[in-house]
Amino acid sequence: MVTLPRGNSEFFAPIHWAILENKMSILEYLVNGKADMNIQTRPKQEYIGDCDTPLHVAARYNSIPAMSLLLKSGAMSSLL
Repeated sequence: MVTLPRGNSEFFAPIHWAILENKMSILEYLVNGKADMNIQTRPKQEYIGDCDTPLHVAARYNSIPAMSLLLKSGAMSSLL
């Protein structure tokens, strides 16, 4: 299991940043390390939407590989 901080002051978790920066190897590492795939951002974020999960971010930025990995790994699509 990977131990990670909850996120920065805007509450972007490392998993959100991996998707935003298109770092699939980091995303895979986080998912394999059991990072929370349903963690949500804080409301009213400028770069990401309100309370977005990593799957929201992947969809917003049209990251098909990230969406596929998250869904295959058990991210909750019902939160969309």
